[in-house]
Parts: sequence; C-alpha cells; structure tokens
Amino acid sequence: MIPPLIETGRVTETRQHGLTRADLLTPDEVAELLAVPRKTILRWAAASYLPAHKLGRRWRFVRDEIERFVGAA
Repeated sequence: MIPPLIETGRVTETRQHGLTRADLLTPDEVAELLAVPRKTILRWAAASYLPAHKLGRRWRFVRDEIERFVGAA
C-alpha cells in the first residue's frame, strides 16, 4: 500500500517514496523562484499566506505546494 501525503489533516496526493531533498525548498530558493526578497518569503510564511512548514527554527517549502500557489495566483 502506498502511504498518502498528509497536509493539514487532509489527504492531498499519494507518493510512493515520500518527500525527497529535491521536493523541499529553502526560503532563498523560493525567493529566487518568485522573484521577491527572502524577507518577504519569511513574512508570507509566518502569516500563512504562503504554504510553508516550520522545522525547528527553519522554514521549508514543498515544491508542489509552491507551484500550486503560483498557479492559483
């Protein structure tokens, strides 16, 4: 059985091997993709405007979630 990827309590998609390093982006990488300052990315993440996950003190972003965010904008 393939485990589902859980996002905020709901199943969003199914992955065979879970997330890889290539699926996770740093704030700097997201800032480059969206062509906005890093500080803006961090403010958007803290305000829940941008889909983000805090791991300890660091923000990480799932590539697919960012792509959906950009597509919806």
